[in-house]
Amino acid sequence: MAGSGPGAGRRVLRSAQAEDVASASNFRAFELLHLHLDLRAEFGPPGPGPGSRGLSGSAVLELRCLEPGGAAELRLDSHPCLEVTAAVLRRGQPGPGQPEPEPEPVPVCTQPFSHYGQALCVRFPQPCSAGEHMQVQLTYRVGEGPGVCWLTPEQTAGKKKPFVYTQGQAVLNRAFFPCFDTPAVKCRYSALIEVPDGFTAVMSADTWEKRGPRKFFFQMSQPIPSYLIALAIGDLVSAEVGPRSRVWAEPCLIDAAKEEYDGVIEEFLATGEKLFGPYVWGRYDVLFMPPSFPFGGMENPCLTFVTPCLLAGDRSLADVIIHEISHSWFGNLVTNAHWGEFWLNEGFTMFAQRRISTILFGAAYTCLEAATGRALLRQHMDVTGEEHPLNKLRVKIEPGGVPD
Repeated sequence: MAGSGPGAGRRVLRSAQAEDVASASNFRAFELLHLHLDLRAEFGPPGPGPGSRGLSGSAVLELRCLEPGGAAELRLDSHPCLEVTAAVLRRGQPGPGQPEPEPEPVPVCTQPFSHYGQALCVRFPQPCSAGEHMQVQLTYRVGEGPGVCWLTPEQTAGKKKPFVYTQGQAVLNRAFFPCFDTPAVKCRYSALIEVPDGFTAVMSADTWEKRGPRKFFFQMSQPIPSYLIALAIGDLVSAEVGPRSRVWAEPCLIDAAKEEYDGVIEEFLATGEKLFGPYVWGRYDVLFMPPSFPFGGMENPCLTFVTPCLLAGDRSLADVIIHEISHSWFGNLVTNAHWGEFWLNEGFTMFAQRRISTILFGAAYTCLEAATGRALLRQHMDVTGEEHPLNKLRVKIEPGGVPD
């Protein structure tokens, strides 16, 4: 079904046929129109006690019931590390000048699902009817868990302040906020993030506003799946490197980041647009993560997270940025409906990366990169065995299996 808003009718925001055994939610029963997060970050000691590090606040989901016979409950993906303390339901959609529907406290409970998550069930006092609009607000806190990664000052480049970031792919954002944690559902989102003094928050959003000394507002106008909603908070500064790009990093890395990618990112974007059509996301920023970031890059829209290892000093590792930019068309814009089809994301993105690199660096460069990739694939096959269930394009995800 298409979401509301300008141009929404031209884009399918939800797969009507998708089955996702990695999700505990009843995502086919509802259309998710919008998500809003209102969170406060606390950097304290690890653990569950008072004053410990964590994110606390609320998630507000705007929904429309799709079940022809109505629905008696909303079932979301969650995680044991995420503690929901209250749920409020507002039914109906007020017209212009009309008051908001009255809030109604509703019961919430959890049900076992798998070792990487659980179901969060919101029970309605009366079943909602087909086509009915509603708003569900969940008050919660999340501390230590797989989706929110807390770093001590010693794990950062500057060694001065702690850092926190989220990693949603594949099924980890259910440990960040209650959601339909499946790539089959997309929505627009907004967020208001409060941070301690001296910290800056950034997110995968096309609008970034500072509201006072400690609050940051974000808005994503393009619909995205839950796994692409990303947050980072730390000692961060930025530098412009193009007409629609900036680099973010800790102060001790920002000069190297600007020198490495000044003017380069726009060249990559423009080449991609010539091949695959307009870049619809507005900005393309890059966040250089602390050295302990365990990935090469993560294609969070509008704000790619990358390892600081890409700061080679000679732009020789720029192909990683080309790969993440290519996800702007393949993965972020057109997305696999479930994780068994993840090859559609990465396969077409690699194809796009090599099309761009051929134009920019020549066919010999692309041939060398492809030959290296084939050699690494052959090595992997020799080690794991060609009959290994993961060594195929379409991977069958069994119930309870980990998509990662």
